[in-house]
Amino acid sequence: MSETRAGEEGGRKIALALALSVVLTLWVALCEPPPREAVGRFLGVVGLSALLLGWGVRGGWGWLNGEPRRCGVFVILGGALALRLAAWMAPVSLSDDVWRYVWDGAIVAAGENPYAETPRERVTRMQGEGAVARAEAGEEAGASSRKALQRLNSPDYHTVYPPGAQAVFASAEVASGWLGGVSERWLRLFFVLADLLAVLLIARALIAMRRAVGWATLYAWHPLVVWEVAGGGHTEALAVGLMVALVLMVGRRRPWTIGAVIGLSALAKLTFLIVSPLVGVALWRRGRFRDAWVAALVAVAVLVAGYAPFWFEALIANQRESVALYAGVFSFDAPLYYAARYLLGYREGLTEPVTHVLSPVLQLATMIVIAAATLWQNGTRGRLVASMVVAWAGYLVFNPVVHPWYALGLMAAAALAGAWSVSLAALGLMLSYLFYVPAVGRPEEIVVMVVQSVWAVAVVGLQVGPKVIAWALRRRAKTKFDAVRPYLRPGDRVLDLGAGEGFVGELVAEADFEVMLAEVDDRNRTALEMITYDGESLPLDDDQFDVAIIAYTLHHARRPDKVLSEAARVARRLVILETVYEREWDRRLVTFLDHSANRLRGMAPESLAFDRVEGWLERLHARGMRVLTWRWLGRGVHRHVIIVADRES
Repeated sequence: MSETRAGEEGGRKIALALALSVVLTLWVALCEPPPREAVGRFLGVVGLSALLLGWGVRGGWGWLNGEPRRCGVFVILGGALALRLAAWMAPVSLSDDVWRYVWDGAIVAAGENPYAETPRERVTRMQGEGAVARAEAGEEAGASSRKALQRLNSPDYHTVYPPGAQAVFASAEVASGWLGGVSERWLRLFFVLADLLAVLLIARALIAMRRAVGWATLYAWHPLVVWEVAGGGHTEALAVGLMVALVLMVGRRRPWTIGAVIGLSALAKLTFLIVSPLVGVALWRRGRFRDAWVAALVAVAVLVAGYAPFWFEALIANQRESVALYAGVFSFDAPLYYAARYLLGYREGLTEPVTHVLSPVLQLATMIVIAAATLWQNGTRGRLVASMVVAWAGYLVFNPVVHPWYALGLMAAAALAGAWSVSLAALGLMLSYLFYVPAVGRPEEIVVMVVQSVWAVAVVGLQVGPKVIAWALRRRAKTKFDAVRPYLRPGDRVLDLGAGEGFVGELVAEADFEVMLAEVDDRNRTALEMITYDGESLPLDDDQFDVAIIAYTLHHARRPDKVLSEAARVARRLVILETVYEREWDRRLVTFLDHSANRLRGMAPESLAFDRVEGWLERLHARGMRVLTWRWLGRGVHRHVIIVADRES
């Protein structure tokens, strides 16, 4: 198939996947009953949409990332708009947070302070003042009437939504008054527009980082994002774009503008302060320590300026009280939290709560993860977005309340990092809507959380696992090379026999030696030449090398004696690293550990030819090799030695 035809086919797949997903989304949005009351149908469409869009993106990846790139950006943005407008048609059902937004917006639009009273206190005061008629008149807009109060999920809590979000809430109230319609529709439309800006910025950031613009679909077309922004309506949509803007601004803008954007993101959603230390240290790592402090000071100034119009004596106390009640009372879809609580002996309705013990521990764990992600910065955008993924993931894992929309910041960072596994894992969060089904009790909720956890670990492990293994293998290769290096002489021609992925040979080559790799199958991950052989006869000339490195290979050989003979033929000197045992239980233990480690590398279990130190020395002597030295490298769980031998004259 020609490149042009393949591209056209990819474009058709994307168009078909988008069209079907939009139709499915619109169907769920307009059908009765609404999504939260028909959870099975809703989750079915979410899953089917994810499959369709995944199929389309995979099939049209080349077309989506072709030139000119603006075409791909246009398609991604257009698909995001169509999906969100379809979900926007649904009535509010997935979450009742939007009714609190409407309530707060009506108060701010009326020129009053939303932080001064709880909704119940406000209704009580107005009724006490004989203002029932006024309250009922504001019922449609979410003013303080009994009917509006009943729609709120926390009428006895002071609002914790920051001033930036309050301004948007009030704008929706004003728009409904000027242009007609209900404020919750306007509010969700504003969230959609803000989220489309975030999609555009994600695409722009990917281009700036020289990454495939198609990764933007991980956020732009993800069913969770579509439904939580357009269908549910959540303030995270206001802050995601600002977070992405920070990635674009690092290294290119003056520090005060970076600080202003950090402050604005916090004024939209306070939890987005999670990324502020990451950005600050990224500036510092770029040699701009002063800029990091300027950005921090400006961010604080913007936050203070945002809250200043709402200041009154009890503001901080009210905010602290609401946050404390939230942290101490609520829990939802948090497997780690529930498991830890159970292990601490808590039994619902039978024992005293353990939140006062558990919450500080989980908060500390979250701060440790964020601190580690912060210190991991090296000043590059790539490291910044990867650390954002880590920081957001730590926040969600250790949080006692995990609603699906809490993952929006994580998913935007994942799109920037190309972390497709995070997007797949986030689909599992949608299962939490099953908790609202009357027939689903605590046992079923536990099953759902186990499924979510296993799914997340499996898909993230699928992407991250090979990278972690490669990192571990390179670290281990460095340890092997450090042991071997003293026995290499300037100008040596080196054969890495049983080279595996080739990482040891790569380090030898970097030390300015001529190196060739040899292995029974090609797992080479380096640029070095590798030859494959049958495990017994090397297709090499006599004395072709000065030294052969045999690192933890002999115990894998079917005929280790034959491998030693061949190594002694093609190289004048042997440097052997080998696992050994001293007692029978040692042999059984290292066999188990070896099989376990090699499974992670994708190698099937095989019979192993472990031997004692004395056994290997005898084998060398039997092949005319003189042992120059040997020593223990470790005598703990892993008993291993290094043996250096050359030919006897």
